[in-house]
Amino acid sequence: MTRHVRLCTCLCVGLSSSACYDATLDPDISGVFACEETEDCGIGLQCIDSVCVATSEIVGPVVEIQSPPSLAAFRMGVDRDISLILRGSNLFLTSDPNAPEPLAGYLDVYLDGVIQGTVFSGTLEQGLTVPPLTLPATPGLHHIRVAAHRVDGTAFETARAQVNYAFWVDDGHEHIGIIEPAPASKVAKNPDGSVRVEVASLNFTFVNPGFVSAEEAPSDPEGYVSLYVDAQVPDCLPACPRQYPQYQATLVPAGLSRVNRIAADQAVFLPDHAGTVKLQVVAQDIVHEPYSRQGSENDFVFHSIPIQPTAAFE
Repeated sequence: MTRHVRLCTCLCVGLSSSACYDATLDPDISGVFACEETEDCGIGLQCIDSVCVATSEIVGPVVEIQSPPSLAAFRMGVDRDISLILRGSNLFLTSDPNAPEPLAGYLDVYLDGVIQGTVFSGTLEQGLTVPPLTLPATPGLHHIRVAAHRVDGTAFETARAQVNYAFWVDDGHEHIGIIEPAPASKVAKNPDGSVRVEVASLNFTFVNPGFVSAEEAPSDPEGYVSLYVDAQVPDCLPACPRQYPQYQATLVPAGLSRVNRIAADQAVFLPDHAGTVKLQVVAQDIVHEPYSRQGSENDFVFHSIPIQPTAAFE
């Protein structure tokens, strides 16, 4: 969408005369164009008080998880629940649907995409504790999402109005998991159509097989990661396709680095079809075979999440 404006002015140079010039204005400029609803505005703008304003400039709730730390590991059979301490600002917590404050609302708490409870009271600036959540019975990586909603039930759409938190349930075995993007999230593609993917591990170390000798391989669980999109993981293991577009990337640390968290250093592209897409990661050993947990055969280490791709700034 472009905005074409014709401007005319009167010039006085001896004799009065008029002159006009044409200008094409950037439709994505914030705070310039009038609107009646958000659909009247350009990409990345919202209609606020009849003016198109950049979403990034709108003051909205800020929600943060202060404790526990990211990627904390809770012991299966020992730890029973998880307590969150939240902090933030710009949100007046209330259960009153008629509250007049423009930033009045509440917080919904989700565990692995399923709502667990709602916070209607407290002060984010002072910190508040969410009632304990029962620890999942399944080992591996899990996600908590805390999202701010207005009193009418609509979600605040500003960038920091929700927060995602990943943690482990540790059964002593090897696990990998996708930290970013979070499961069931709407994922805005980069201008080139790619997305950022970050992976973590538990009881398994990411290494570069080019710097490890297979003949002198240590006994510690280690390897790297293959990333797939919409493949039949885990049914296709151990021989999942190694061709694009299902096979997307190999995630390895640089040189002799030994890490437990790594991001794809090449573009990961999502399909253009509407609806849910599956992101999947599979652990590989240093001889480039799918990794099986120690002491087991064909007990492959993988993780899969659904996401919903969207256009940038949607």
